[in-house]
Amino acid sequence: MMKFPDKAWWSNKETLPSRVRGMKLLSCYIDMTDDIKIAADIYLPLDMEPGEKLPTVFYMTRSTRRFNLRQPFKYFIEKSKRYFYSSRIRKFLNSSYAVVSIDQRASGASFGTRSREWTPEDANDAYAVLDWITNQTWSDCRTVLIGTGSSAVSVELLIAKHHPSVKAAILASSPFDLYPDIVCPGGVRNERFLFYWFFYNYYRDREKIPSLIPMIKRYFLMIVTKGAANVTRDRKLLAELKYSKAQRKETFSYYEIQNYIFRDDSIMNGMLDNCSPHFYLKELNTSNVPICSISGWKDGAYPLGAIKRFMNVQNPGSRLILGNWSNNRYLSLLPFSCRRFDSLFDQTSEAIRFMNYHLKGIDNGFSKEDSVHYFTIGREQWQMSSTWPPHKTDFHSFYFRTNNIVIDNIPSHEGGEDKIKFDYQSTTGINTCWTSLLQKDCKEIKHKSTDEQDDLSLIYATPPFEEDFEICGSAVISLYIKSNITDIQLFVYISDMRSEGNRVHITEGIFRTIHKNINNLQAPYEVLYPTHTFLRKDASFLSPLEPNLVSFDLLPVSYLIKKGHSLRIRITGSDKDNFEIIGTSPEITLCHGMDFPSSFKLPGHYCK
Repeated sequence: MMKFPDKAWWSNKETLPSRVRGMKLLSCYIDMTDDIKIAADIYLPLDMEPGEKLPTVFYMTRSTRRFNLRQPFKYFIEKSKRYFYSSRIRKFLNSSYAVVSIDQRASGASFGTRSREWTPEDANDAYAVLDWITNQTWSDCRTVLIGTGSSAVSVELLIAKHHPSVKAAILASSPFDLYPDIVCPGGVRNERFLFYWFFYNYYRDREKIPSLIPMIKRYFLMIVTKGAANVTRDRKLLAELKYSKAQRKETFSYYEIQNYIFRDDSIMNGMLDNCSPHFYLKELNTSNVPICSISGWKDGAYPLGAIKRFMNVQNPGSRLILGNWSNNRYLSLLPFSCRRFDSLFDQTSEAIRFMNYHLKGIDNGFSKEDSVHYFTIGREQWQMSSTWPPHKTDFHSFYFRTNNIVIDNIPSHEGGEDKIKFDYQSTTGINTCWTSLLQKDCKEIKHKSTDEQDDLSLIYATPPFEEDFEICGSAVISLYIKSNITDIQLFVYISDMRSEGNRVHITEGIFRTIHKNINNLQAPYEVLYPTHTFLRKDASFLSPLEPNLVSFDLLPVSYLIKKGHSLRIRITGSDKDNFEIIGTSPEITLCHGMDFPSSFKLPGHYCK
């Protein structure tokens, strides 16, 4: 696979230290205050000096800390001393860190049960493990927390408990507000993700291989692995563990969520907000723990979560890194290229730079860098800023007009209407930024785009740009619409279009109109776009007799539109392969003109 030109800005200027020629792995159970046993692996450098103390990298996971391998695979791996399964662990050991990973309660080889995801017990368990770490002879009582995806949520809940040993945290591809960042982006249920997430958790908790995994991969896993690696050979304890695993229950019902619409609806035995990081914003800010938030433009709504975290958790030393990555770290095509590229950016090495600065005081120019690093597609380079959005960013308004054009100017005095009946067969396919959240074999982000899809949509285009324009941030679209159905969904896609008609997907936005009321006074945190509470009390149906204003933001991106290119805007009513479908197909009218100035605002600047 070709390599993508996204090598880190510091890669040629410094090298990371290397010390270790091997490692030693210790496994044990750590007792909690309620007598539940948590399985832990401790990785230490083999060449530690007597009395040497190290800072600790701490992981916690629901996805099994380490697998038990069948013979003869186990023999050869142990023999080759590749006993660890992650190159990240090797790099942390090389940089003089100890590594501790645990199976969270009621997962892997740990005991106990759980009532839902992200329980208070998870944070209490992790706090107790940090206490245990600080009492070990090899620990210098300083810890950095690392989490990805759902485990990153657990990390933020742990930060909110203010353990004194926590000095930094690194969060990758993770939500800040669970409702709009993953469960219901724009108020639309993330159907495909939730379906797979439920079944993967169901099988994983029972240490079974999901039937949804492709057959060849499933048989390979059955041959090579046999569940989570055990901590002990004690037969009595293993029997108790087997019984504990049999008591594990569903923590999240896919069928329960079928009626989930509003943020304050009951789900997972309680309110979703109660286990969402943004709910603990005050505690996060008073923790003074610097957080490095990492995401990518093709990482679902997680880049929006990373931005919101950076803007609202204002602990000194925090960082925001936004690359051209999907959730599984592959990169899709360069604009108008037929090649797929893999990333050169080493996220683990960047994490070590962050850790070295905050835990060891190793600068290497780190303190002189801006706190925001973002990759601009089309320019194919990293850019830096001290704030988000960058200071040079401004909003440029584009207004819808007749003949399916959009003009960067004032609204037309001549009003107009465009009508269409949405068909719920519209889809972007299964190789999208939303599919990549499942960590499936989605190595290329490529939206399905055919004439048939266009027939199910309203299509608009701008005239060719007379200068290069760099988008940086979240576009905001405002539509005046009439509909014969009072609650509909809107899917908006913006593409870069060459004069010959070739086009590249840039960004998208999703919204359910029952949430259209804007209430900036009740925003739970700072945002840069219209605030929708998604609460039941703020629900509002469309009026079928007059145009209704529906305004919402699109996913953030940094993208260079070249001179001579146009923007193409596609508005449709469904993405059937990824999101829920509600009701029947609506007939809608989009109104535009001076009285009903339908528009979208593009954040960025012209490149003089």
